[in-house]
Amino acid sequence: MTAANATTTKTKQELGRRLAASALALALSATGTLTQLAPPAGAQTGAFHATGSLSVARAHATSTLLRDGRVLVAGGQDANGGPLASAEVYNPATGAWSPTSSLPLPVTQATATLLGDGNVLMAGGLTGAVGSLVPTSISEIYNPATGAWSLTRSPLLTASYAGGAVPLLSGKLLYAGGLTSTSFTMPATSVAQLYDPATGTWAQTGSLPLGVANFQMSALPDGTVLVAGGDTAVQGNVTASAEIYQPSSGAWTTISPMPIGVASATGARLASGGVLVAGGKISPAGQVTNTSQLFDPVTRSWSVPDLMPVASYGATATFLPPGKVLFAGGLTNTGSPTSMVAAFDTSTGHWTALPDMLVARAFGMATLLPNGNVLVAGGQTTSGVTGESELFALGIAPAITSGTIVSVVSGRYNSFMVTATGSPTPVLSQYGALPPGMTFQANNDGTATISGTPPAGTSGTYQATLTATNTAGTATQTLQLVVSSASVPDTGTFGAGFWYAMSDGRVLPKGSAPVISAKKAQQPYNIVQMVMTPSGHGYYLVSSFGGVFSYGDATWYGSIAGRHLHTPTVALAVTPSGKGYYLVTRAGNVFAFGDARFRGSTAARLGTPPLAGIGLTPDARGYWLVSTRGNIFSFGNARFHGSPAWKVTSVTEFSPTSSGNGYWVVTATGKLFRYGDAAFHGSLAGEAPAPVIAFVPTPDGGGYWIATTKGHVFNFGNARYFADQGGVPPLGRVTGFAVAY
Repeated sequence: MTAANATTTKTKQELGRRLAASALALALSATGTLTQLAPPAGAQTGAFHATGSLSVARAHATSTLLRDGRVLVAGGQDANGGPLASAEVYNPATGAWSPTSSLPLPVTQATATLLGDGNVLMAGGLTGAVGSLVPTSISEIYNPATGAWSLTRSPLLTASYAGGAVPLLSGKLLYAGGLTSTSFTMPATSVAQLYDPATGTWAQTGSLPLGVANFQMSALPDGTVLVAGGDTAVQGNVTASAEIYQPSSGAWTTISPMPIGVASATGARLASGGVLVAGGKISPAGQVTNTSQLFDPVTRSWSVPDLMPVASYGATATFLPPGKVLFAGGLTNTGSPTSMVAAFDTSTGHWTALPDMLVARAFGMATLLPNGNVLVAGGQTTSGVTGESELFALGIAPAITSGTIVSVVSGRYNSFMVTATGSPTPVLSQYGALPPGMTFQANNDGTATISGTPPAGTSGTYQATLTATNTAGTATQTLQLVVSSASVPDTGTFGAGFWYAMSDGRVLPKGSAPVISAKKAQQPYNIVQMVMTPSGHGYYLVSSFGGVFSYGDATWYGSIAGRHLHTPTVALAVTPSGKGYYLVTRAGNVFAFGDARFRGSTAARLGTPPLAGIGLTPDARGYWLVSTRGNIFSFGNARFHGSPAWKVTSVTEFSPTSSGNGYWVVTATGKLFRYGDAAFHGSLAGEAPAPVIAFVPTPDGGGYWIATTKGHVFNFGNARYFADQGGVPPLGRVTGFAVAY
C-alpha cells in the first residue's frame, strides 16, 4: 500500500474549499446499488461496474485487504470534514458491505497496515472537531477474527498525519514523516518510528534527511524502504528529494532526486520491484502534473516514461499482475474530481485510456481483490463525499493454454487437464469425438477435465474441438487424443533410480541411486525439500526453519536458520553453476547465497498468497515464484507464460522447462498445468493416492516423475519406472524426492 492510498491529505486551503462545497450539499447516503461480483454477461470488460455501497459515505479513509479476502475500510471524514470512527468490511463473495466494530478514536488521513499475524495496525491521523482538527499519536489494532479494535500498548512517539507506513521483512512496521500541526508554517516532521508487534510498542529510529508529508513510500525487494517527494509543510514547498531507509542500521541515505517533485501523487510497487509514481501536485497552490516517474531499485535511479492521459492528484493506483497499473480518479487543475481511468503497461512504458469510472472521485480507497478485480470505494465528489463503490475488471480475451496432442493408454485410467486464461474466467466446452470411456467435465474455474478408461485394445486418433468463452471473446483449439495399448512401465529412457527424503532427515535410495554421505556431521530435521546439485553427485536437504544440509558435492553457502523468521522456509533452488542457491519462505522472502543474485520478492506485497516454490531461468538471471493459489511472479529475465491463479488452492510444485520458455505447475491433488513449451504427458488429477510433494521433469522435458507423501512414485512419458515403497508404514512421511541419472 502506498502512502498516497492510505495517508493522502490536503492543505488547509484545499480543506476549506472542500468543506465549503460540502456545506451546500447533503452527505450522500448508502443507496442500494446493484451488486456485481464480476461484469454482467455482455458487459464491457476493462471497465468499472457497480457493487454494494458503503453504509457510511467517507473520503480519506484507509482500506486493507485482509487475509481471508475481505476488505476493511476504516475511519476517514464525513461530508462536513469531521473524522469518523466507523469501520466496514466488504465481502467479494456477496458484493456487500457490513459494519464492524468502531475505532476507539475517530480519525481521518491515518495509515493502515496489515501485520504478519493478520491484524491491521492503524496509526496517526487527524481527530477532533471540524475547524479544530489535531494530529493524534493513537495507534489502534483491528483483529479480523473477533472484529474488535484495541489500543496498542504505547502510542506513537510523535503525533502526525499524512505520514507513511510499510511493513519490514523483520515483521516490524516503519512509520515516517507527516505533519504535526495544521498550521501553514509548521514544517513536516522528519521523525521515523518502528512498531514491534511482539511488544505492542513504538520506538524511534533514524530520522529522515528532510521532513516530508504526502509522499510516496514503498518497501523495496531488498528490504529497504523508499520515500520520495512530498510537501515540506502544510503550505510548504513540493520537494523532489528521495531517501532510502536501511532497517539493519536504522539510517536513511539520500539518493538521486525525482525528475519532478510531486506531492499527493499515487504509486504502485511493480513485479520487477520498481516503483511507479504517477501524477501529483507540483506546487503548494495545487498545480497538477500528468508526469509518471519510474524508480529502479537496482540502480537507484529515476526515469520518465509516457505522460498520463489526464493530470490529477489524490487518485488511486493499483498494480495488476502480471504487469499493469490501474490509475483512477483524482483532482484536476480546476480542483474538480475526475472519473478518468488509465492503465500503465510496465512492459512498454505506455499509458492507455480506459472507460471512465461510474463516479468521478478523489481520495477514494482502492484495493486489489483476490479474484483480480479492483474495488474502489468512497471518496470526494463534486457534491461532497460518497459511499458508492465500484469494481474494475480488466477484460482479457480467452486463450486455451493446454496441449493440442494427448497420449491416451487403453485399458488404463487417463486424466487430462484443459486450461484457459482470460478475464472474466472463461467457460470451457467441447464437441467432437472423444475416445470411448472418456468424458469431458467443465470445472467452472477456467479448467476442464477429460478423463476415463478406454476399453483394452482401443486404438486410433480421436479429434475434438475445445472452446473457451468470456465477455471479451472466444478461443477455439483442436485437440487430438491418440489412443494406444499399454506399454511396459520401465521402457522410459531417463533415470537410474531415485531418493526419498523423510521429514526426520533420513534418505532412502531406490533403483541404482547411490548412498551419498554428508560432508560433516549434521542432524537434519523438519525437512521440506530435497534438491540435487547440477552434477547429480550431491543434494541439499532443506528444513522448514531455514536450515540447509549438504551431501556429496553440494557446498554449503549459508542459511537463514539463525534469523528466527516468523514464517517457514518452503523451497530451495540451486544455481546452474552449483556455486549458490536461493531460499524462499512462505511469506515471500527470497534469500540469495553464493553466486545467486537477488532479483525481487513478494514479501512486501499485501494480500499475496503464501508461496510454494521457486524456479530459475537457464542462465540464472531470473526466477519465478509460485504461490499456493497458483499465482506466478516473474523476476529478472523470467518470462510470464500464464498461470492457474485463483483456480486452485493447493499448489505444491513448480518446475521450468530446460529452455526456460515454459513451466509446469502441480497441485497437492495431482492436477497439472503446463504453460509455454512445457509438454503434457499425464497427471494424477482425480486419482492421487496421497498429497503430491515432488515433480521432477526429465532433462528433455519428454516425461516426468510425480511423488506423494506416502512414497508413491508415478512416471510419465520417457521417465523410467522403479518399484516404489508407497504406503509402507516404516517409511514415514516423505517430504523430499530426487532422481538419479
